[in-house]
Amino acid sequence: MSLTGKKPSPSAFRGLRAVMEPPPRENTAARGPGRPAKAGSKRSNPDYRPWSGLLRGQYVDDAMIRLRQTKAEDPRDMSDLITDLLGEWLEKQQS
Repeated sequence: MSLTGKKPSPSAFRGLRAVMEPPPRENTAARGPGRPAKAGSKRSNPDYRPWSGLLRGQYVDDAMIRLRQTKAEDPRDMSDLITDLLGEWLEKQQS
C-alpha cells in the first residue's frame, strides 16, 4: 500500500524492464581479453610467447620496409626475423 492508503495501480511500464535489459554477457574469463587467437597462429602456439621491448625507431622502420620489399623471396615477418637473430646470437654464445 502507498502512503495514502490506496492500492497502487498497475504501471503501464511494468513489463518494459525485462524487455529493455541487455542480454547476459558472455563469460570471457576463460579465453582472456581481446579477440581469440586464430588456429595455427603464433599466438595460439605454446612455443611462442609474447614479448615487448624497445628498439631504435629507425631500425624498426628500415626493417619493416625491407621485409615488405622482400616478401616474395623471404616470407619472414618481424617476429621471425628477431627470432632468427636471437637464435644466431645464442649459438655464438654457446661456442
